[in-house]
Amino acid sequence: MSVLVLTAGLVVTLAGPAAASAVHYVAPTPLGLPLVDSGCDHPGFNTIQAAVTASTAGDTIIVCPGGYPEQVTVDRNLTLTGSSATIQAPGILAGDLNIVDITNAATVTMSDFTVSGPGASGCGSIHTGIAVLGGATLHLSDTTVRNVRDTPFSGCQNGEGIRVGTPRGSSTPDVGHATIDNVVVTGYQKNGIVVAGTASSAQVTNSTTVGAGKTTVIAQNGVEVINGATATVDSNVIKGDFYTPRTFTACGLLIINAGGVQASANTYINDEKNQCNFGKGGGTFQG
Repeated sequence: MSVLVLTAGLVVTLAGPAAASAVHYVAPTPLGLPLVDSGCDHPGFNTIQAAVTASTAGDTIIVCPGGYPEQVTVDRNLTLTGSSATIQAPGILAGDLNIVDITNAATVTMSDFTVSGPGASGCGSIHTGIAVLGGATLHLSDTTVRNVRDTPFSGCQNGEGIRVGTPRGSSTPDVGHATIDNVVVTGYQKNGIVVAGTASSAQVTNSTTVGAGKTTVIAQNGVEVINGATATVDSNVIKGDFYTPRTFTACGLLIINAGGVQASANTYINDEKNQCNFGKGGGTFQG
């Protein structure tokens, strides 16, 4: 609380202590108990989005084990921690067709989740597992992003595990930033991890992308850095990106007109081409 002090004709406001950040709990069912927000057995929320909406900057959201069929938009500075928690694409995706959006210049720490598709139908049913937009920064670790693809797996140019910056196909530039560590991206349709657009940046370390292997369906890329973005891509395993018709090239690491890329100590397994570099702003490759 604040206290007013009167002294020599002056009014001085002495501010009380700042409000402490809160911890919120999300569980898929309340087990018949009231929502009291004291733990996984007594959660405050049944959906992740409801917890985000009720939170203020600096809060922590603990997502308890279970499945959460929802789209989530995080637009404020929060920490989200999941334990055996899966954010599952709902039957019909709305809006930008992303499962998780990090936006509004927020700084978000997210760990120990599974984010999962697929889209419910054919071409264009799902865009991205996790998208970082609007000047936001995401610190992502110990997470799996899987099956971001159409049903059935198609040759359409959508379906990306993680995208940092300008959305695919957008004519409006956007900016995102991310650190991605110990993350697995598998079952994607077009790209595993993308960093896109001038001023967008990412560090991708100790992570794994797994494409479909030899396929006639689509030319996939494990990690892509394009259109003025910068990135460090270090100590990752990038595998299974191979388009057998070879009318287009599937690449483990694809760089197109990037702002600069540092790539080292990556392991490429069964990719059609390990590294592809087109246009300006190439990279430094050391394995």
